[in-house]
Amino acid sequence: MAVSTFDLFKIGIGPSSSHTVGPMRAAARFVERWLVEEGHLLACRRIKAELFGSLALTGKGHGSDKAVLLGLEGQWPNRIDPDTIEPMLARIRKDKNLQLCAEHSIGFDEKTDLVFNKRQKLPFHSNGMRFTAFAADGAVLATREYYSVGGGFVVNQDEAAKDRITADTTILPYPFKSGDALIAQCRKHDLSIAELMWANERVWRTDEQIGEELDAIWHAMQRCLERGTFVGCLLEGAKGGLLGGELLDDGLDHHIAFGKPIPSRRRGDARETSFRFLFRAFLAFHAARKNPAHHIHPSLQKFRLHIT
Repeated sequence: MAVSTFDLFKIGIGPSSSHTVGPMRAAARFVERWLVEEGHLLACRRIKAELFGSLALTGKGHGSDKAVLLGLEGQWPNRIDPDTIEPMLARIRKDKNLQLCAEHSIGFDEKTDLVFNKRQKLPFHSNGMRFTAFAADGAVLATREYYSVGGGFVVNQDEAAKDRITADTTILPYPFKSGDALIAQCRKHDLSIAELMWANERVWRTDEQIGEELDAIWHAMQRCLERGTFVGCLLEGAKGGLLGGELLDDGLDHHIAFGKPIPSRRRGDARETSFRFLFRAFLAFHAARKNPAHHIHPSLQKFRLHIT
């Protein structure tokens, strides 16, 4: 099986790629493809969203309900500004109103229009969804089923029926199935891991596309850590700022804020351990907040910039 770097690193809101990113993409796809492209957007007066199987059973804990609402409003997990999420959800729930694709307003009552079918499953996968759009007279304008099959991937009912949930069998110039095999390939061809992976990526993308997508991932990593570190009190009960100021002293706080490396005299001591923990802890706390963070894990890369 061939796996791209960009299959592994996905930008999106948390906490779950299958239960948050997938449903958000499915909802956005439904509105764009079956309402906007088919010319039904302005005729739509109601949308019913149904979650089945695992999405219905654990969806609220994973933010699937929020993801569907955001997707119906035309938001995509890799493009949304996390600062807009909570205000957007609050508006939808207060007004009982959706702005489809940020263009067309319809009434939306979660109690009747977002249904968790906990005792039912759709035929092709446990993470199933169905979206149905209605006209003013109750006539169905469009209805489609989608499946969130993991890693943020979404397939529709036709793709699932054709067994499109299959492994990528692309032939890579430097294939490997384990870490040992990867190292062996690097030694055999005198390549670094980065050089080998870049060569493999060329079967799917141009050099320019690879660079652009890597830059996008890196910037998402940076934003995630900046938000997780500096937005203030992260957890209910924490007393202000960086976990009540108990994690770091003012000196390290200064170096983090201004992007400076830790002075060499501090390396190896307890403060270095605290600094290492900072990036891991704040990333985890940020992903666990009610306002979800970008769903990607950059702690080790950020740590390397400051420590090495």
